[in-house]
Amino acid sequence: MPTTHRWTALAAAALLSFAPAQSAPQPSLREELVSQALAGWDGSATVTLLPGALPGGFAIQLSGLPGVRLVGTVDRRAPTPEQGGQTVILSGSDVGGLDSAVRRALTGAGFQPFPQPRDREMGGGFLPTGGGSFSTVYFRRASGAGPGGLRASLTVYQQGGRPYAQLGVNEAPQLAEEIRTAQGFAELGLYGSLPALTPPAGVTVFPTGGGGGSGGFTVSARIQGTLTPAQLSDHYSAQLRAKGWQALSRVTPRDQVVTVWSFQQDGQAVTGILAFRQGAPGTVTAMLSTITY
Repeated sequence: MPTTHRWTALAAAALLSFAPAQSAPQPSLREELVSQALAGWDGSATVTLLPGALPGGFAIQLSGLPGVRLVGTVDRRAPTPEQGGQTVILSGSDVGGLDSAVRRALTGAGFQPFPQPRDREMGGGFLPTGGGSFSTVYFRRASGAGPGGLRASLTVYQQGGRPYAQLGVNEAPQLAEEIRTAQGFAELGLYGSLPALTPPAGVTVFPTGGGGGSGGFTVSARIQGTLTPAQLSDHYSAQLRAKGWQALSRVTPRDQVVTVWSFQQDGQAVTGILAFRQGAPGTVTAMLSTITY
């Protein structure tokens, strides 16, 4: 039977207390679902867990995909379409096969990729623990009448040595406007402005989202471990410097470390912001943004 929770940060911590260590040989579907889908979420919503199942009437046919296992679905009910939606967690034997299978399912259901440069994907930002391939690609399906439709995001990654895919689907009331924004965003060539950043040893990194428009792009992550915001800032700042970013300033308000950067992207001057904020004990929220004037 589905299990429904009133989602809060406290509930998230309680659920995660049941998530297995990476060394656990065979986590249950419910444990996998919690650790993969809920670890980085904030806000208030009614969340229903469906271990090993899809919600009724789901927009994409995912049963019977070769080499793909359905871990389950997180069904979020919230006041706005942006906060609600479903996230399906799948696993497979290898990253490439899992990615290809889910993309074929999206295409078969009438979804098309959002406009983006042919040689780039929105794959920069905080890579999850475990390495491997990590990319987020956005798809859409128009309703056929009016400006709305469905938006889908596909993230493929490795966690604890296992390949996973997160497929999120939610309503997009202003889909037509989002497509126009994405077209302008692609023309500016800013999809590649966020470098891929590898995590330090001894922490677990959960990418928690991303978005943007013609003026820049932002990604976020939740980092669990013993490292402080200052230590994490030092680790990730070294990678930005190696990729040609130049540090402009560093400020350390209470429980935070914020650094400001500059770099050139396709002949344009771009400002970058890298920020870390201490949350609950053992948890740091990370953000990386670019701003183009």
